[in-house]
Amino acid sequence: MKKILLKENRKIIVALTIAVITGGIFGAIYPAAEDSLHTIDPSYITYEEYLSKFPKIEYDKNKSNLTYGSMELAPTVEEAPDLIAVVGKNGKEGYVYKGDLFEEAPRTVEEALEQQNAALRLNTVQEIPVYEKDGVTMIDIFEISNN
Repeated sequence: MKKILLKENRKIIVALTIAVITGGIFGAIYPAAEDSLHTIDPSYITYEEYLSKFPKIEYDKNKSNLTYGSMELAPTVEEAPDLIAVVGKNGKEGYVYKGDLFEEAPRTVEEALEQQNAALRLNTVQEIPVYEKDGVTMIDIFEISNN
């Protein structure tokens, strides 16, 4: 009699174990529709839709067809003008090239680490030329310091 009960208990335990495992697997594969972790937020918008909410900025262009102006209204660096308005070390108002002011995004882990280590060096000052709006005539220096 004991052997029969043990066999029956084993069958029940095995059946319950299979049910729990199967339920866990199917629960992960087929989540409930009401489960907020698996539904899409209707207020989600794409990055392009986000950028489209900003007014399109029309910058002036110089004779070389370079845009110039303040980047105050630009939502991203990419939207900034080619020549960005600054005040130089000696107080002269002019423009710096966007590429001089912002580093190019790293393409490798090594480049990222190199940029990070360079940014961490204390008491370094980078000097960038300040130009007239023509982008050619240098009138001052703009300093970037990390201390």
